[in-house]
Amino acid sequence: FLVEYYGKRPKQGEPIATLIALRKKVPDDFELLSELVKNYRKDRRFKEAVEQLLELAKAVPSREREVYNQISEIKTEERKDDEAEKFQKMAVALSPRDPSGYERMGERYVEMQRFADAIAAYEKVLELDVRNTKAAFALAQLHIQSGKPKRAAELLRNVVRSAISEDDVRRAAREAIDLEEMTDSLGELEKVLSPLSFMMAHKPVYRQVLVELYVRYIPRLVERQRHGNEEIQKAAREELKRVGGHGLQPLLEALRDEKEPAQQRVAVSVLGHLGNKGAAAPLVHMARQEPPKDTRHIGTLQESLDREVRVDALVAAGRLGDPKVLDDVLPLMEHPELTMREAATFTLGRSGDRRAVPALLKALADTRPSVQTLACLGLAQIDDPRIGAALVTSLTDARKPDATRAACAYAIGARKSAAGTQALLAALTDNRGEAQRLAAWGLGQIGDAKTLGPLIRAYFARAGRASDELVWAIGRVSGAGLQAAPLGALGDYPLSRGKYDPIAAVAGLPGNLPKPAAQAKLVVDHADDIAKGLSEALSEHRDVVVSVLADLDGAPHHIALGALAPTAIDGKLAAAMTKVGDAIAPGVTAHLTSEDPKVRALAVSVLAKLDGGTRGADAAIRKALTDPMDQVRASAMNAIAVVAKRRGSAPKDLVASLTKTLTTGPWADRPVAVRALGQLGSGGDMAVLYKASGDASSFVREAVAESVKPDGQGLDVLLQLSKDEIAQVRAAAAKGLAVSKDERAQRRRTELQSDPDKVVRQAAGGASI
Repeated sequence: FLVEYYGKRPKQGEPIATLIALRKKVPDDFELLSELVKNYRKDRRFKEAVEQLLELAKAVPSREREVYNQISEIKTEERKDDEAEKFQKMAVALSPRDPSGYERMGERYVEMQRFADAIAAYEKVLELDVRNTKAAFALAQLHIQSGKPKRAAELLRNVVRSAISEDDVRRAAREAIDLEEMTDSLGELEKVLSPLSFMMAHKPVYRQVLVELYVRYIPRLVERQRHGNEEIQKAAREELKRVGGHGLQPLLEALRDEKEPAQQRVAVSVLGHLGNKGAAAPLVHMARQEPPKDTRHIGTLQESLDREVRVDALVAAGRLGDPKVLDDVLPLMEHPELTMREAATFTLGRSGDRRAVPALLKALADTRPSVQTLACLGLAQIDDPRIGAALVTSLTDARKPDATRAACAYAIGARKSAAGTQALLAALTDNRGEAQRLAAWGLGQIGDAKTLGPLIRAYFARAGRASDELVWAIGRVSGAGLQAAPLGALGDYPLSRGKYDPIAAVAGLPGNLPKPAAQAKLVVDHADDIAKGLSEALSEHRDVVVSVLADLDGAPHHIALGALAPTAIDGKLAAAMTKVGDAIAPGVTAHLTSEDPKVRALAVSVLAKLDGGTRGADAAIRKALTDPMDQVRASAMNAIAVVAKRRGSAPKDLVASLTKTLTTGPWADRPVAVRALGQLGSGGDMAVLYKASGDASSFVREAVAESVKPDGQGLDVLLQLSKDEIAQVRAAAAKGLAVSKDERAQRRRTELQSDPDKVVRQAAGGASI
């Protein structure tokens, strides 16, 4: 009674004093001894506790093993690891075939942080008792900590195979899923779980964890199939086919399990990607199941979730593309809920069945643009003569959203409908959004050579937008040997905030296209079309003009034509580009007076690259050298070097202007002037260039170091600049010295490899640390 009392009302020295007194009166009551040991440990009086336990072992030999286990625990608490190990081994020695002793030894080793010994102990446990799940989980965790996740995964798989408790199966499977997702071996785990779900069908836990695996594994395979390289895509397709062959039954069971809505959601999210059309009908059946009209649920979160799952089920059925579900889906086209009509339209289109055409044509007139877009994409997948006129009507209706018109343009191209050519050509010019991009693709699919001119003109008027479809279409209709493209990822159903996103759906089309090699023949044979396209684009608004001038300015010393012309120029190509240049020169010149300094700068640069001696750019350059804007003056100075390259020498007055800028110009202009003089070489004023090495601006000195050659006086200049106080100047000088074989240059470069500044050391080829 007193012991119990002191346990509730602590008093110093109690209940130990009472227990000692009782032990003296009843020395054979070993329960009292155990209670005394417990209280000694509680007060951290470990020595007394061990003494009492050894007395117990001596008095009752049958409890020796229990005593040694307790002493091992006490010694571990005392941080006396060697003694703890000694007593634990004594306990094991008394019953070497009992796995519990090795299990306690493993626990002691873990507490001592002797993980290798702990692993050996737990392995001994499993050797003696393969069904010891506690030891298996502990050993798996130790393998993970030791950087051996594959061994841990194999242990967890064995637990899944052999465990009797459903809780152990669930825990092992979930830990294995987490682990094997990181090690990219979920497929191997699936090969273990899938047969078990059939053999142990009376235990739903195996099906449940298999479904949990699928929700982690299938989306990863789908992503690889869409975005991996050819080898990865092939492997992902084969794996999806393998899983789809046997994974249908457990997923359908999950779909029917109304007691587990989470499992239903997983099944819905996965079934559409497996490619097994056997799932389409159950998914549509689920989508058609209207929830009971219970006023308590109307407008609630639960009602919203139920509707969301049904829509997802219908979309999943659509991904499978099974025409057998057509009759069940058609009534859903009249559903009052927009999301259900969208999903139904998607599913009808994916069926590829002509019976869906009337409903899809009707959907083109739906009040919601998203349904119209889905209808166009659905018609793209059905070969039927009735669809052409409706698609043309939608494409030419400028009131429709860009995404809807783009989807219709895609559908015309997908069906290679020549009757839609004029509508596609109109879309090339009336819109520079997605409709223009996919109209270009559609024209490429049709492959009519007469559309080449408009395509070329659209290429130069694209205002900085992506040009892949235009370049591909130009290559295809110009006879570059390109094949028609396969249809894009029409099984995708992109969402934004839980709703279908037509803009994202259209943006993903038409998929990857081959890039045709630029051919001189295209420019030679169609120089007039190119010139016309450039001239029209140069008369457009500012963004288009900047885009065109930037394309033309893309080569160092001559005009560029973007992706349409090769970099190597032969005689015929040079003549064709001269012809193009003559035609566009007035349009470029007109922009010299633009209010936008970027336009003026580009115009000066392009005129220099059009320069042919007779059609000189001198006047434009002279005027630009006095422009109030830095970027225009910089463009003019660089243009002098371009003119010199094209003519063989630069006009003396322009060289004099460069020299004057270098000596008296503002600090922002002087580095540009240095680099321009450096490009002129002996055709410029080298004395002024060398003298600039003493300029007060470090930017000018750095430009000098980048521009002079490491020979003669130039080498002296670089050696001088290599000792500059500014690190960037020294770094530029080090790079210049690197190309010289002069002994002084190499010696100085070696010295710079030990420069205190990292930038200089790297430039000199030294250590970066």
